[in-house]
Amino acid sequence: MPLPGKILESISARLWSNVCNPLKITGIVLLPLLLTTHCFLHPASGTGPSQDLFGLSDEENSGALNAFLAALAGGSTTATHITLYNAGTTDGDMGGINGANATCNASSNKPAGTTAIAFLSTSSQPLLFHPDVPITIPIQGPNGLPIAENWPDLFGFGETILNTLGDAEVLPFASNEFYSGTDPDGFPEPGYSCNDWMSSDGQAFNATIGIGDETSDFWISHTDPPGCDEFYYLLCAAW
Repeated sequence: MPLPGKILESISARLWSNVCNPLKITGIVLLPLLLTTHCFLHPASGTGPSQDLFGLSDEENSGALNAFLAALAGGSTTATHITLYNAGTTDGDMGGINGANATCNASSNKPAGTTAIAFLSTSSQPLLFHPDVPITIPIQGPNGLPIAENWPDLFGFGETILNTLGDAEVLPFASNEFYSGTDPDGFPEPGYSCNDWMSSDGQAFNATIGIGDETSDFWISHTDPPGCDEFYYLLCAAW
């Protein structure tokens, strides 16, 4: 089944603007380069190189290409929704992203029978493009209140989420803050992830944090980055 238009547009545009565009791809692009860099566009983007490479017209709706895009941007699942929840408070040293993931999976707040990841970006892994996340299903809080219609809808400068994390009971109180390391567009804030979540040195490292009382794009990045010795909530996503 083809991906919803907004999701497909988001994936294609972001892959091009953040990965492919710096390569200055023109004319015919070799498939090995395409596959190793994830640099290709859906023909709906209107680019000649992508159409020439895949032999597709403007009118074609390629199920194979949709599936390929989906495979690059998210995992497959039988889950019906993603739940955001918190795994308690922590400073910036979480044992790296693997340690943060382990904390999320060990949390008593994790819904039974689910797999969880830490809701964090690292310098090499944008939260928007986490390879394991199913991107087409809705996001909700522990109380079932909707937060976004799908994973890409969580992100975007000028975009809003459906309900605050406080109202959705992701956080105990609306005023609570959480580590994110992520800008509103879903990408890492360079230098603001506590040395990839391995440092609690408040003098040497800082981190981007979000807050539970916002639905604007400030929900994920809302203030001047504090030091990594501060304690904030760790958010997790489970499905």
